[in-house]
Amino acid sequence: MGKKRRRTDEETEFDLTRKAKEVKDDNEKRLIVILENAQLETVKVGKSFELLNPDEHAHILRKNGREIGNCRPDISHQCLLMLFDSPLNRAGLLQVYIHTENNVLIEINPQTRIPRTFKRFAGLMVQLLHKFSVRAAETSAKLMKVIKNPITDHLPAGCRKVATSFSAEKPIKPSELVPQDAPIAFIVGAMAHGQIKADYAEQTVAISNYPLSAALTCTKICSAFEDSWASIVFHKKNHSHTRICVFNQCSEIIGYISSILIYESHYPVQLYWQYSIKLKLIVLSIMVYHNSYRMFCKIIVQTLQQIGSIGSSYFYNKFHPPNINHKLNES
Repeated sequence: MGKKRRRTDEETEFDLTRKAKEVKDDNEKRLIVILENAQLETVKVGKSFELLNPDEHAHILRKNGREIGNCRPDISHQCLLMLFDSPLNRAGLLQVYIHTENNVLIEINPQTRIPRTFKRFAGLMVQLLHKFSVRAAETSAKLMKVIKNPITDHLPAGCRKVATSFSAEKPIKPSELVPQDAPIAFIVGAMAHGQIKADYAEQTVAISNYPLSAALTCTKICSAFEDSWASIVFHKKNHSHTRICVFNQCSEIIGYISSILIYESHYPVQLYWQYSIKLKLIVLSIMVYHNSYRMFCKIIVQTLQQIGSIGSSYFYNKFHPPNINHKLNES
């Protein structure tokens, strides 16, 4: 057998990231962003197809009597970069759809890693628009796929649909539109200028006194939802970080305790294993239910008091000083 081909950076760019989480239930609360009137269109140049953009195809636009400002695929790229890098998406509370001017509806997997450069993004869009789906490099999971219209068939039942437009009568803070336990859809225009063509919108609001770009609109909406759902968006990350820190200290603590039990000659070596298993179970329970390292030390000391006073005082003097807490915070 020959050697396995090493993947290039362009191939790994479209691989699934392990940090994002999938949305499991349609009725769960989440933010749905629909990039409406996205200007994603392919054009044949020579023997290949390219994503139509004003930087490389200005002569084609002029030849067909089209305005350069009406062809801005980079706006969709900017919006996707902001949306998929947000903590809201990493927490599994974001779903994104794209509806192009040519009435093509695209669904994007929340775990998709959006290409950083516009050149790679353009190549990805050409593949999507011609093959109707893009799969991950290592798995068969679809990162992007073209789905059937209308968009309302893919939204949860009873989902509120809000369009954003500067022409709305009175500006509203995005935080005032955040529901507590229900999904909501925001429609953002992915074009340089003009009105959103979305007949399915139930309400049109303005989120600023000034005109905003599509990417900034997505930023303000996501920030409002992250602040309102902070207990879900940020709590999981901190809780996981605390578990990792405590787990890193676990092996060192168990090693000191084993030296106490064996070398102090108060207990047979055979008893070390059952005490070690008991302490490991306590560590796991602390990692699940507590975020405090002091609570961790306190319960370990109480356990050692049942073993013997010598081991308890030895452990307390060894691990209670602030340098251990400082070490944990640095990790």
